[in-house]
Amino acid sequence: MEALSAIAGVTEMEQSQPHDHHHAELMAPGHIYNPRTGTGIEWAPANLDAAEPGRVRLWSRGWNGQPAVLGEAPHNTGSPWEYWYNLEFANSFPQVTHWWFGDAWTGHVQIWGPDAAGSDPESGAPMLSGWMRFGLTKAADPDTDADDADVADVSVNPALPWTVVLASPPRVSTPLPPMAVNLTNLPLQLLLAEQLMELLNRVADQVAHEHDRAAVEFPNSEITVTSLVRREHLQRAFPTSFNTWRLDKLGNLTTREAFCRVQDLEQPPWWV
Repeated sequence: MEALSAIAGVTEMEQSQPHDHHHAELMAPGHIYNPRTGTGIEWAPANLDAAEPGRVRLWSRGWNGQPAVLGEAPHNTGSPWEYWYNLEFANSFPQVTHWWFGDAWTGHVQIWGPDAAGSDPESGAPMLSGWMRFGLTKAADPDTDADDADVADVSVNPALPWTVVLASPPRVSTPLPPMAVNLTNLPLQLLLAEQLMELLNRVADQVAHEHDRAAVEFPNSEITVTSLVRREHLQRAFPTSFNTWRLDKLGNLTTREAFCRVQDLEQPPWWV
């Protein structure tokens, strides 16, 4: 599971301080520039008449909430598709140690084992479904009875459904955190899907070793995850080949192709 090891965990990020103290860690957005948020990379083509290379500018928001340019660099790519497909932003801005895409969400996730089985309405293939919750639930008030406490937890952080279609290969669909639903955040989607598939593998192992399958108690997972991707892990976080399973919403696109498509980048006719 390549992408899982590629996406830095929160504790790993906190503990992995650079040995060279002259190079501080820097987070920046790796998506195409979004004028609504004032974040991302602004790509400009080469000026052929003046024999000048293209230019890219990296925008982020400062502590005052205002957009600011973190850096500017030349590039030699012929299209935005080529630039993002080849992850050229890592070369343009080597000072960035952690990249985020669409959203930098980091937090706690609970994943419950399957609680229902049925059929995929489109393909008719068997399908498992269950629940996932983002964020820590509120601690129970000692003056509140258990039923009221449960209601309060759900209202703050509702459980959202996941599905896995047991096709060949399996197709995985997971929710995204409320207020952080951004399809460009593929690293988070991959990480959640990998955690879910690991959980289902544990379920399958339990079922295989339990004679009374009705007595099997499905395991759950509680993890802390981050959308941040370390610079040196970008190639593995956006693979150009398929995994043993696929994100349902990506269809037959590799993660690298989907990375360009979800940003509405147009594949040039000359691209092979």
